[in-house]
Amino acid sequence: MKTKIRVLNFLIGIIIISLVFTVSIFGYDFFTELKTKKLTKQTIQTFNRIVQDDSLTQEEKSEKIKIGNYNVIGKIKIDSIHLEYPILEEANPVSLKKSVCKLYGSNPNEEGNLCITGLTLRNETMFTEITKINKGDIIEITDLNNNTIKYEVYNTYREKKGENKYLESPEGETKIVTLSTYSENMESPYIVQAKEIN
Repeated sequence: MKTKIRVLNFLIGIIIISLVFTVSIFGYDFFTELKTKKLTKQTIQTFNRIVQDDSLTQEEKSEKIKIGNYNVIGKIKIDSIHLEYPILEEANPVSLKKSVCKLYGSNPNEEGNLCITGLTLRNETMFTEITKINKGDIIEITDLNNNTIKYEVYNTYREKKGENKYLESPEGETKIVTLSTYSENMESPYIVQAKEIN
């Protein structure tokens, strides 16, 4: 009888610990998402205000718009998936947890291929939803000079592991934006490519 009670108490203890652990993880994700959304909203508001100040140089504007220690170099907006984020100047494990980041290539709205990467997260923020983008959807990029250029999606696919074809720049005077998912479990990135609408 005492053995059964001990086993039952042990099982109840394991269940309680498991529940506390699960609630803690979901609570952490929830509060992290709230914090990220608030920071993103504040940064977008600051970006929209600062880029309109013609008395500042691009470098001065970038220095005034930061998330943590990272300068903001532009803004991305995709209405079809309700996405709007500041673009940080460099991609690394710390900056990727704060916003989407320039991975490679040209700066926003310059000739060449601007590659932007973002995390895929459980809470469906950052680039988690880019797999829902379709050919013909519009991506808007706003640079530090307050120029907004629309790009039309022409290609979506999952890149094979180890290949980096999406980093290639186009020939000529073409402006391309490439979006790439970044996953901490190292799955192959999902790629979205869009060309400037003339």
